[in-house]
Amino acid sequence: MNDRMVEMGYIGLNNEELRDLRSKDVTATYISNIRALDFTELTLDEAVSLTQADASSAFIAMMLELGYEPTIEDIVNLRRAGVTAFYTSNIHDLGYRDVTMEQLIRMQRIGVTTSLIESLQEENGEDIPLEDIIRYRISNQ
Repeated sequence: MNDRMVEMGYIGLNNEELRDLRSKDVTATYISNIRALDFTELTLDEAVSLTQADASSAFIAMMLELGYEPTIEDIVNLRRAGVTAFYTSNIHDLGYRDVTMEQLIRMQRIGVTTSLIESLQEENGEDIPLEDIIRYRISNQ
């Protein structure tokens, strides 16, 4: 692992530090995969934050594909809130392509499901504003 880390510019790591990184699921492969998604200046602390938030390279790639331009902090916040690429894609499929990362986090935290959105769309029409759905969910908890 150390040779690959040095190749990526992470120099001066001793065996204990490498073991500590590995114990946190930060591997050279993980870092390489994240860097390949245009996070070329990824720090080791950021890599640890990502793994601790369970942010896979597949999740990040899907969010990028869905049109988001998240920072490392955004990715960590999304995953800590339980936002998945599948959930985000389903929200987009329901017509909400301009949903922000903050809205995704808020919706996930208050329990806005795709089935709730579909139900409200059936009752009120497909163009019901997302903020109305959020308000509905908050007032009916």
